[in-house]
Formats: sequence, structure tokens, C-alpha cells
Amino acid sequence: MGVVRCNDEIDCAHIGYCIGKQWWNKGIISEAFAAVIEFLFYEVGVNRIESRHDTKNPNSGKVMIKCVLQYEGTLRESDINNQGICDAAWYSLLKRDYYKK
Repeated sequence: MGVVRCNDEIDCAHIGYCIGKQWWNKGIISEAFAAVIEFLFYEVGVNRIESRHDTKNPNSGKVMIKCVLQYEGTLRESDINNQGICDAAWYSLLKRDYYKK
């Protein structure tokens, strides 16, 4: 898990993550993602955190929802992974929305 892309002009960090199958459904990614979100908003001062997932991996979207990111839309054939070109569902969280929770 980490920041895979930054846009300093709009204070945005794109988070990516990957975890081995043997550790799925244990809450590890959700816990780590929540900590990264808190760090980026409080310590780094970003305004927007975004992430995306292959639509064929809905559990990754559940992680984003659990971490209070909002679904923004799906871009068709806009990403690539180890299985080839795929659709990507995009999620984001703004600092002002994070502080409301």
C-alpha cells in the first residue's frame, strides 16, 4: 500500500494497494488504508485522496467504501492489471468530508 501518484497542484494523492490472497478478508487493508488516510490529511495536508479498482474485484471497492471514500464513476477499459485491460471504478475522499465524519 502506498501513494502511487501525487498531484501537488490540487493536493491530491492516489493510493494503490495489493495483498496476497491468503490475507484477504482479515481487515488488514482496511485498517492500513484508514491509517494512510489519516496520515495524508493530518500530517501531509492533502485535500483529496483517490483510489481505483478493477470492476471484477468488488471486494476492493468494499475496502474503499469502508474507508468512507465515495464512488465517482467507472472508466471503461482505462486500466491494466495482470489479467489485461480492465474497467476501473474510481473513489475519492475530500478533506472537508473526512472531518465531517
